[in-house]
Amino acid sequence: MKATYVGLVSLLLVLCSCTGSASAQGGGFSTLIVTPGRTGEMVNLDAQSLPLSLLFLVLGLIPFAFLREIYNLIRFNNKSFTDDPELIEFTRNINQDFKNVYSARYAKANEPWVNVAPSQELAATAYQDVIDKAELIDLTSQMFAQYQRDWTEKKFNAMANYIDRPLYDMQTRFFKDVFGKSFDIVYRPTLQAVVPLSCNQQEDSHLFKLQINAEIINFAVSSQGYVLSGEAYPRAFTEYWTIRINVDQQCSLVDIEQFHNLPKAIDYSVFLSSGY
Repeated sequence: MKATYVGLVSLLLVLCSCTGSASAQGGGFSTLIVTPGRTGEMVNLDAQSLPLSLLFLVLGLIPFAFLREIYNLIRFNNKSFTDDPELIEFTRNINQDFKNVYSARYAKANEPWVNVAPSQELAATAYQDVIDKAELIDLTSQMFAQYQRDWTEKKFNAMANYIDRPLYDMQTRFFKDVFGKSFDIVYRPTLQAVVPLSCNQQEDSHLFKLQINAEIINFAVSSQGYVLSGEAYPRAFTEYWTIRINVDQQCSLVDIEQFHNLPKAIDYSVFLSSGY
C-alpha cells in the first residue's frame, strides 16, 4: 500500500517538474495521439492546462490504492462480525472498544488450518515410569488452556512461568512485531486429542513430543475494536507440542510446531498491526 502512495506522489512530482520546465521555456508540450484508422498526429498541449490534466490523472489513479478498503466496505456494509452475545462479551472483556464490525482493511490470515488424523501413539509402557498417561494428558490440557488464555489477554509475564525461555522470547517478540497494540482473540479452545509421540530423557527431565488436535475461534482485533482478520466460527488445527517434565513432575512448554513443521509464530497478515 505504501509503495502505491509513493508511486503516485513520485508520478505527480515528475510530471509537475516537467510542467515547470515547459513553462520556463514559454512553450507547451507535443504529444502523439493515435486513433484507430488514422495516422498518428502531434497535438500541442498548453502548459497552463497541463496541471489540471495531471490532477485528473492522479485522482483517477487514487481509487486503485484503496481497492481492498472499497471492496471491504461494500461486502461488509451493515454486517456484524458475530451474532453470538457470549463471544461479543468475551471480546469486550479483552478490548472494551470492540465494535463487532469488520475493519476496512480486513484480510484473511495466511495461517494454515490443517487438521491431521492422530499419528501412531507411543505405548504408555515406554514412559510409565516417568508419568501416568492420564496425568500426562491432564497436565497438557491444563497448559493448553492456560496458554491460550494468557496469549489472548497478553499476560506474557504469566507465560514466562511455564514456557522455556527460547520459545517465550520468540512468541513475545512475534506478538509485538505482528500484532502490536492489537489483540489475537482465542475463544473456546477445545482439545480433541492429545497423542504422545515420543519420550526422551534429557539430564534430570524428560521431553515429550505430543500431537495436539484442537479447534478454536480465532480472530484479530485492532486496538480501536475493529476485526482485522479471522473468523467467528470454530476451526480445527493440529500442532506438535514438546513439553518438559522434571523429576517433580512439573511441566513446561519447550516448543510448538504446526503441521508441515511450520512454527506457530507465522505471518498472520501484514495488516494486523494497523489501527482501523
